[in-house]
Amino acid sequence: GSDGEGELRLWQLDTGECLQAVENPKRSIESVAISRDGQFVLSSLDSQGDMTLWDMRNGQRVREFAIAGQRISATPDLRRVATSRTQAMSAGSSIRVWDVSTGSILFEEYFQYELTRGLALSADGSRLVAGTYSGNLYVWTIAPKKRLRRFEDLSSRGFHSVAISADGLDVLAASLDGGIRWFDVTASDAKSEIRPEGEFIAPRVGSGCRNLLSRQQSAGFQEWRLDSAQLVRSLAKDQSAVRGLGVSADGARAVSVNFDHHLECWDLARGALAHTSKALPQRRSGDVGDFGQSILFTPDGSRAILDGYDQMHGRVHVWDLNSGAM
Repeated sequence: GSDGEGELRLWQLDTGECLQAVENPKRSIESVAISRDGQFVLSSLDSQGDMTLWDMRNGQRVREFAIAGQRISATPDLRRVATSRTQAMSAGSSIRVWDVSTGSILFEEYFQYELTRGLALSADGSRLVAGTYSGNLYVWTIAPKKRLRRFEDLSSRGFHSVAISADGLDVLAASLDGGIRWFDVTASDAKSEIRPEGEFIAPRVGSGCRNLLSRQQSAGFQEWRLDSAQLVRSLAKDQSAVRGLGVSADGARAVSVNFDHHLECWDLARGALAHTSKALPQRRSGDVGDFGQSILFTPDGSRAILDGYDQMHGRVHVWDLNSGAM
């Protein structure tokens, strides 16, 4: 976790003990990525876009990546990381893919008049997808560098987030006009388009399921079929609106954060509410930032981590989804 003032902390979730803290004085951290074994962390700075690899066993810097990018997307093993950086003077942007172990650049692309917003690297690090504010979507292979597809001018308002499947064949792109498009990299057009009532959250994949969850503006959330763009169901406990939503990697569970300051854990196989948490402390007055993207899951899907909610006290909440204990 990051405290917003340049300090990184590694926590033992079982005990709540802070195992390691490293500091970057007077430098605010924008985003982080952690290796599966918890030994290494990448941190990206919000202004200059410099990136640092940390060894969390001893709190030492391993490597610096100068002017890498404000946004990062890493492979689960932290072997490769993609970065995107806005070039303010030229109204363009640059994308790079780095070999984390050596610090070398494996891939580089520059857009003179396009600003990239969505960025996603496939799980094996072989393919990269980027969405731009001008409404273009690009898919490349990293080595050898090759542009596989450019889906042109599909949204006049641009894409704000993208996701790519583990095999690099399917791409999801959410646009500022409210549409969510599903692309097959081998085809020339979008396979389907969904226009949910609320905002795009996350794909639900695993166990043969290829669906999408989106939060509703009124209460609860919806599940959609990607192949047919049909609404599967709406899930809501009461009339409390959902502020954030996360889905486990296996697609078996969803955790929602509601405006009534409760967390809800949903069993998606049964479409039933499994647990409701105790009320969380209210957030800082006037703080309306989006914390939906801060709902993380352990690899086995047994715990959910909610970061950025209780900013006043600097707390990170860990919820055991099997027992319902916080």
